[in-house]
Amino acid sequence: MSQIKSYKLWLKDNPYMGAIEPLLDEMEVQYRHVIISPCFKLIYTVYDEKLYFSSVWDTRRNPESLVEEITKTEGK
Repeated sequence: MSQIKSYKLWLKDNPYMGAIEPLLDEMEVQYRHVIISPCFKLIYTVYDEKLYFSSVWDTRRNPESLVEEITKTEGK
């Protein structure tokens, strides 16, 4: 997806432009998202002024399975 590359460049200059992801607001790490198309969100975190991309969510999926995907990888 070329859209992801564009958002990565925008986020590099404006890392806090994405909204806090409400499905992950209970997590220890603050996850943010940008909507990259009507059905996809780019999930990321900002730590020490660096961006860490966690996932691309297909928002047509069950929200619980999307959250589970992040919680499985958070401890790694």
